Parts: sequence; structure tokens; C-alpha cells
Amino acid sequence: MAFGLPTATGSESHFTVTRDFSNASGATITVNEIALYVRALGSQPGNYYSRDSIWVFMTIRDVIAGGIDVLNGETLTVNYRQQATV
Repeated sequence: MAFGLPTATGSESHFTVTRDFSNASGATITVNEIALYVRALGSQPGNYYSRDSIWVFMTIRDVIAGGIDVLNGETLTVNYRQQATV
């Protein structure tokens, strides 16, 4: 996974997250959905002395109508652009 450098212009800032998926299964794989998960380290609600809890959140999920066929030996590259506007 690669993270692009943040960029800011006027009232907008963004960065891109890129992930490559290689198909070495010997067959075609159809990708019907993709998602981006993040991990966070923190305390459990109500237990402020525990700082070693790991929380996992799905922040983005896309369903791909009709799917994307990835042939054996090919690589699917996914780019998510995270953007904030004020």
C-alpha cells in the first residue's frame, strides 16, 4: 500500500492511497467490491486505563456493477483519493 503526499490548494486538501492486487491464481478473478479499512489504537469506552485496544473501521466500500475481470498474471490497481474541503 502506498500513500501519496498530501496536497492543499485554497479550501481543499487531499492525498491518494494506492494498492495493487496481483492475480496469480491460475484463473480469472472477478472483483465485485472493494473497501478501505483503517486500524486505530486506543482505549475502550469507560476504561480509560486500557490504551492497547485495536479498533478496525471500514471507511469506504464500493460495489462494482458488473465486476472487473482480472486475468491470471494481471494486476488490479486501486486508487482512493481522500479529500477534505472547508
